Amino acid sequence: MNRLRSSIRTWRTARNMVLGSILMSGVLATTVAVYMKTGCRPARAPVTARALTYSGIGISIEQSPGGQVYVREVFPGTPAEGVLAPGMRLVAVDGARPGDSIARWSAAIRGEAGTPVQLEVAFHCGGHRLLHLTRETIRVAY
Repeated sequence: MNRLRSSIRTWRTARNMVLGSILMSGVLATTVAVYMKTGCRPARAPVTARALTYSGIGISIEQSPGGQVYVREVFPGTPAEGVLAPGMRLVAVDGARPGDSIARWSAAIRGEAGTPVQLEVAFHCGGHRLLHLTRETIRVAY
């Protein structure tokens, strides 16, 4: 009799496991069907657009260990696009060397929108050129 009870108990446990698996498969299939039909997408964090606005010519500059200032990047759609290129060395702004700090160079290049600025640049090959640009309001997204 104990052997019969043990067999019945084993059979019920197996049956419950099979029925539970069938139930879980149905729930999963239904969830996938609803997901596909409604086109649900995972939630994403909102993206905040950030930008820096200033008045200048649209370049990023860097200073070498020797103190020389170079054009690091030219932003698209700015007065400097097509005129300046990364790697050009800045020699003077409006006929004068602004100083030894990158902050002074940056302040000299920036100015009120619509005003002219003259840059003297040096090339890798040793040549120099005077460039005349007009400052604009620049918006750089980051």
